Amino acid sequence: MNDVEQTGFLKKLATDAADARERMRGLDEKAAFNFMKQIFDEADVVFGVWDDSTQLEGIGVRTLKGQNQLRDVMALDQARPLHIGVVPCIEEGQAIAAEHVFGDKPH
Repeated sequence: MNDVEQTGFLKKLATDAADARERMRGLDEKAAFNFMKQIFDEADVVFGVWDDSTQLEGIGVRTLKGQNQLRDVMALDQARPLHIGVVPCIEEGQAIAAEHVFGDKPH
């Protein structure tokens, strides 16, 4: 991925995170949990996204689910369709917590 593609991808993640954050606004704790679970259940790969002025495009990003799928795509150097989910986070610690609750489980 070149710099232009990376910038576009990060902007898309930021937009998707803002959209998800807006959809979560006003949800009680149980409804917010179910909303996040749905994102994880429906996606092949899920990224946690939070504001971070020290990072490119002003956002921090962590892969919460789908590391193996991404690794396979990179190893084969072949594009394949993956459903991407984005979870808005307050900071990296919250992304790590979401990964532990909803992310890939060791086999």
